[in-house]
Amino acid sequence: MEILPYNKNKLTFGYIGSISHIEGLEIILDIFRTKKFENSSFYIFGDGPTDYVDSLKKIAPNNVIFKGKINRNQINEAYTKIDVIVNPRNSSLITNTVTPLKSIEAAALGKIVVVSDLPPLKELIVNGLTGFHFQAEDKEDLEELLLKIIQLYSPKNKYLEFTSRSKDYIRSNFDWNHIVKSYNEAYF
Repeated sequence: MEILPYNKNKLTFGYIGSISHIEGLEIILDIFRTKKFENSSFYIFGDGPTDYVDSLKKIAPNNVIFKGKINRNQINEAYTKIDVIVNPRNSSLITNTVTPLKSIEAAALGKIVVVSDLPPLKELIVNGLTGFHFQAEDKEDLEELLLKIIQLYSPKNKYLEFTSRSKDYIRSNFDWNHIVKSYNEAYF
């Protein structure tokens, strides 16, 4: 299934995954509370510890929409609602060593991807080619980047041009056929 931008007139932002302290979602709440983003939407698909999720909901502005846990057959619906996937992970031992695959999944599905500049994320998302990096835990850097993305990629043709190039790169470098071939060359 080809997933295209949900809202053709205005980019929508979001996060899909586990909701925990390491994911850095508090920075999103701060940014989307500002006047600059009052007309933008941010969807959060996923769940986590009830106390933590409830604490985020209490401080979330109205333009941040918590959609809750989704199962595998609802993933396409989630990606259809979001044009720009944001993974604002905080820097920690685990986030500096564990590679989350959701970023390349989003890029392969034709989404603009924004990630913290942590080593595992930078390994998967090539800044300016398959998505964009911002300095981890830096609200101003992320805010500036999101505003730049709105300015540059709100026109449908610019959005599709970027995501098409990104999809091609992801599919040719992270496709299982490519990966298996490189392992065969290295080991056999």
